[in-house]
Amino acid sequence: MDEPAVCRLHAAESVALAQVLSGMTGSHGLYLGVARKFAKGLPRMGCWTRLRLEGECFDGSVRARADEALPFADDAFRVVVVSHVLEWTPHAINLLDEVARVLAPEGELVVVGFHPFSAWLPWLLCRRRPRPMLTAPGWVRQRLAGRGVRLVQVRRCGSWLPSRHGTAAPVRQGGGFVLVARKQRAVVMPLRSFARRQAAGRRGAWLPGTHRECA
Repeated sequence: MDEPAVCRLHAAESVALAQVLSGMTGSHGLYLGVARKFAKGLPRMGCWTRLRLEGECFDGSVRARADEALPFADDAFRVVVVSHVLEWTPHAINLLDEVARVLAPEGELVVVGFHPFSAWLPWLLCRRRPRPMLTAPGWVRQRLAGRGVRLVQVRRCGSWLPSRHGTAAPVRQGGGFVLVARKQRAVVMPLRSFARRQAAGRRGAWLPGTHRECA
């Protein structure tokens, strides 16, 4: 969507992304989006893997089906950004499970979307087919919590009303949201094995005045 109101909202999201991800570094990052242009405000990483949702498939750095597991190893990415993808896929639950799987421990997950409790919902329903399935930040938080990814913060951004003259700065009742979560590192308690001490057997009596070196 290249309408002026949406462009203004994307500009506000870029400002919020730059703030919540400032100082984030790493070797690999994953970006899942729907727009043809790469989102602004992302930190510099050694390598960004970019996937764009097109119908039932992801295209970009690699090609994969949206209803299947992401073709990446566990704990592969330091930062994962999901920008407006959950709204246009019927596999939102599986996708959240997958991004939690490929996110590295202590890594940052950022979910960007239209907030369902704003005037953007009726505006979107009148303009797009198929209709978007807007997800609330609370639902995303609960789903991620079951995968060991804990909420850090949620920011509202953009104008509450779809307007070409809306604000680009984060606001309390904005039409978009930026959710930041962090994957917890698994705590493993090492089990210390204690070897059973055995008394050395007595091989024989030593003669009085005999040294061990002389044996």
